[in-house]
Amino acid sequence: MPITCHDLLSLNSFKKIKLIAGELGLYRPVIWPYTGTTSSVSQWLHGGELLFITGAGIDVSEDGLLLLLQDCLEKHLAGLIIITGNKYIPDIPQKMIKLADEMAFPLFSMPWNLRLIDVTREIINAITVSDDFSKKISTFTEMLVFSSEKEEAPLRDLAGLYGVRIKTYHFLFSISIREHSEKTKNSVILSALKETFQAIENLYENQYSITPMYYANQILCFCSVKDYSERDEVFQVITSTFQLISTRYKGEHLALAVSSCYSELTSIRMCWKEILFLNRYLELFCPQKKIAVFDDLGMYRLLFQYSSSEDRKRFYMPYLYLLLEHDENNSSEFIETLKKYIENNGNLLKTSEALFIHRNTLIYRINSIKKLLNSSLEDIDTRITLYLSILFYEYDQKESLN
Repeated sequence: MPITCHDLLSLNSFKKIKLIAGELGLYRPVIWPYTGTTSSVSQWLHGGELLFITGAGIDVSEDGLLLLLQDCLEKHLAGLIIITGNKYIPDIPQKMIKLADEMAFPLFSMPWNLRLIDVTREIINAITVSDDFSKKISTFTEMLVFSSEKEEAPLRDLAGLYGVRIKTYHFLFSISIREHSEKTKNSVILSALKETFQAIENLYENQYSITPMYYANQILCFCSVKDYSERDEVFQVITSTFQLISTRYKGEHLALAVSSCYSELTSIRMCWKEILFLNRYLELFCPQKKIAVFDDLGMYRLLFQYSSSEDRKRFYMPYLYLLLEHDENNSSEFIETLKKYIENNGNLLKTSEALFIHRNTLIYRINSIKKLLNSSLEDIDTRITLYLSILFYEYDQKESLN
């Protein structure tokens, strides 16, 4: 996993380096150490670097240091280490400390007599080791999700090879970036997400088995649990972490998708299909919703079984074609009226209020619908079939617009 600012605290060289602000931002991943010698660093860095400042060659006034910190924040750096106790920067200004705390940006103070070369070398070594391990874990998850292997034994052997703990039940979850601001780089957010889940394992003393990988605009995680009780525990941890991440990145539209749980590793490919469906479901039906769990979809799970538009049409057309023809030829709203009528259990008052129409208008529409369908709409099986047909039709309509 990527090295974070929190991991740096355990390095020997950091025993004399003090964290003075931004403790809530210690989750930030560190891609490389960099020594700054100019007042502006944004044009030299990519984002994710840990910046060292000696004071030489820069504006060390309070206003100058505040501008430097703002530059670090806008560039999404991992943190800032200021070498103090010298002729350049004797102390770190309080306004700078306050801003770093407010923005959850790690700000460190490093004594002048500590050799910079020793600190940066230890950081680089830690990053190199971490990158090697992260690549191995990501490789396992990728092979598991996209492998065509149909036998269980080879996949379990693969897990043993990569040191991944396999328990009784398995599922996938993903955190994706559905929309993002121009200022925020996907790689920065994804690194933060990935490291957060590593922090989960550390926090719970490796009780949970969660292995992440980057894929497109999301973090995809394989999770293995001993029973459904542990699955519920993991789900609580995942959702709590997701809420925390969403708070930190308020300007980004993040989404959490959680698949069903299976006992066979060969079923992980099905989990992946469920994740894809969940993300599509959120996009089409619940654009403001952030979390989707496959097991909680109810009747929407049937949409997953009818994966093609032709399959869906074969389901809904026998029941809706007369209403669809009427709506198209007369600019009526029978489909929407029927949907609201069923959702409100046939209550005329609630349905008319939901549609913002007069009760008499609703009665006319319902009677016309009953006549077209040759049904009283009182039978529960009929209502369920019609409602599912409408959901399938709406899904097709929204798919065609995207």
